[in-house]
Amino acid sequence: MIGNYRWRQSLYPAEPEYASIEAKLQQAPAIVVPTITIDGKYDPFTPAGDGAAYRDKFTGEYEHRTFDVGHNMPQEAPGPSPRRSWTSIISRGGRTAV
Repeated sequence: MIGNYRWRQSLYPAEPEYASIEAKLQQAPAIVVPTITIDGKYDPFTPAGDGAAYRDKFTGEYEHRTFDVGHNMPQEAPGPSPRRSWTSIISRGGRTAV
């Protein structure tokens, strides 16, 4: 796990023995089910964005949300806010709000 964080922050090189697995993962099919991606506004490992960097991986209904938390949303915001996000997309039958 520590190696993953170091790699994500470009502090550590990728491990060559996993290069073939990584290449296969990058060729994965698009995700077709309704999806909400989330970012923590104060995540020190992955800066919050608008989801555009990986939007093309999702062909179904899609929303991106940013919450006022850091990296570990379940512990930092255990309340109903993330649950409401899922409920909102499900209650619309997967249709994204405009």
